[in-house]
Amino acid sequence: MFTLLFTFLAFAIAQFGLMAVVSKGYSYLGYAALITLFIPFVLHWIWTRGKDM
Repeated sequence: MFTLLFTFLAFAIAQFGLMAVVSKGYSYLGYAALITLFIPFVLHWIWTRGKDM
């Protein structure tokens, strides 16, 4: 019974709401990449550039 419930839940999400979740998720993924990749890269570049001078 438990497996049937989760299977039906997964099917319902895939049929009715997956595109909404994916479209929201990609926008938040962009913000997360900015915070975790781009900003540390720029700070590291500034820090190492300052040491060379």
